[in-house]
Amino acid sequence: MYIVDSQVHIWAANTPERPWPTGRHAPHRHVPFTKDDLLREMQAAGVHRAIVVPPGWEGERNDVVLEAARLHPDRFAVMGRFDAEAPGALSLVATWRQQCGVLGMRITFAGPSKYARPLTEGRLEGLWREAEKAGVPIMMSVPPAHLHLADRIAERHPARNGSWDAVCASGWDGSCRSRFADQKFFETTSSRGAGNE
Repeated sequence: MYIVDSQVHIWAANTPERPWPTGRHAPHRHVPFTKDDLLREMQAAGVHRAIVVPPGWEGERNDVVLEAARLHPDRFAVMGRFDAEAPGALSLVATWRQQCGVLGMRITFAGPSKYARPLTEGRLEGLWREAEKAGVPIMMSVPPAHLHLADRIAERHPARNGSWDAVCASGWDGSCRSRFADQKFFETTSSRGAGNE
């Protein structure tokens, strides 16, 4: 059987030359987990390929995962972090998938309430529109309390592809259901979640 892990984090150390942003959660491991570490674990587990996603504690950067995909295109693909509210961000959407190994975008709305504000305040309509037009999938981490907002995105942009992950990681009780499943708008990539992201 050919096995692809649909969400794995790799990261580099927090250093003065490459600092992590403040106010993010800490990694579950205190030492970096590199592409070489991941390749060893994939080999041991019989995993053929992996989609690497930068972890939240590194901020909105993709350098480590892009380098992994460039060096090992037969093993890694990328869902790259995207800061939709950065100056000029929307101009990057049309060519986002032209980066080596990039399949789509990763946006996190889970965690402290400030992360959810772009979603709860409706500030990302331009992103949904541009991603739909360019055919760029978006992997979202949405807390259960905001699933109704994700439903509205699905209703307004039915042609857009994407995935939800860790969407019910905190408190899955069977009631966490979204219209995504009915519209086949999103595909669940990780029912167990990815830790604290």
